Amino acid sequence: MKNKIATSRLFRVQGGKFPLRSRSSIKVNENNHTINCPFEKSVYVGNLEHMIHFIENRLPIKQEKEDLEKYDVHIIQMYLPYWVPYLIEKYSVEQFNSSGINYPKLVDKTVPGNSFQLSKSWSKLLEASCLYATDTQIKSREDIFKLALYQEEIDNNRELDWGRISSLIHDCNISQEDVTKLMSIWGASIIGERGEK
Repeated sequence: MKNKIATSRLFRVQGGKFPLRSRSSIKVNENNHTINCPFEKSVYVGNLEHMIHFIENRLPIKQEKEDLEKYDVHIIQMYLPYWVPYLIEKYSVEQFNSSGINYPKLVDKTVPGNSFQLSKSWSKLLEASCLYATDTQIKSREDIFKLALYQEEIDNNRELDWGRISSLIHDCNISQEDVTKLMSIWGASIIGERGEK
């Protein structure tokens, strides 16, 4: 049995009440619980606090008898090695910073939690690094609370393509200093040599 790996979670809310409906950008492969991101578009992801706030303000969940299923809201939950959200947050720039076009953009700053718009390169890194993912349709208030309270224990049974991840780290313009730091913390076998295309 392989060692467990420390993980962090990121979320995406898809669907919702018109006209504030979110596109279904991320698909979950239910066979091996990996994700597919549409690389031709930006992908928006957020942490738990932002996800809960987003749902509470997009759905009439305060009405106990409201049929939430009709809004077809899905929460994509992604378990990632904890250095992935760390890098996303560290390299994020202001939403309208045109000079940081290839970096994650911090959006929705006026609401609780953090939400990021990921460029093509960072979306690929998200996809390549995802250890486990679920797609949960929100049918009741309890479904939201279960996501907030429940965190699965993930065995690192998925073989990640570290060569690809190393190349994507290069494409994401992550500094050599940070690559060296990651290698010293997680080991050279985790990050590999500086990516070759």
